[in-house]
Amino acid sequence: MRTLTGRSEIEAAFAFGWRARVGELGITVKGPEREYRFDLMRRWRFDFAWPVEKVAVECDGGQWLERGGRHARDHDREKLNRAAVMGWRVLRFSGEMLERDPVGAVDMVLEALGVRAGNFGGTTKVVTTSATSVTSDYERV
Repeated sequence: MRTLTGRSEIEAAFAFGWRARVGELGITVKGPEREYRFDLMRRWRFDFAWPVEKVAVECDGGQWLERGGRHARDHDREKLNRAAVMGWRVLRFSGEMLERDPVGAVDMVLEALGVRAGNFGGTTKVVTTSATSVTSDYERV
């Protein structure tokens, strides 16, 4: 099902979770590009992408549909295999995953981007593990 903005409900849930979690952590990290076209020959797009880091998110809906929906077909596997060959790390989340643990999903994406957020000894800290541009009001480790 699509929202008024044209996003699926699952994509809207991820976008909301991203903004909320990044705001909660008090960090500034470049947000994702929406519907990023990563392969010009096939017109394939990612739901969310960070092109510089080659990290992408795919929000999979329809797993309860007959034959698992479109994400259970060979076309989607071909897309993800091509992305892997091109050096992309693609994280896939179902609606159930985003409903059950939206913070965990966003934290996993942040970690893939080289930012690890968590509670260390009672203090929230943000640790950068790559060249990702991050600023924070929290103590750096």
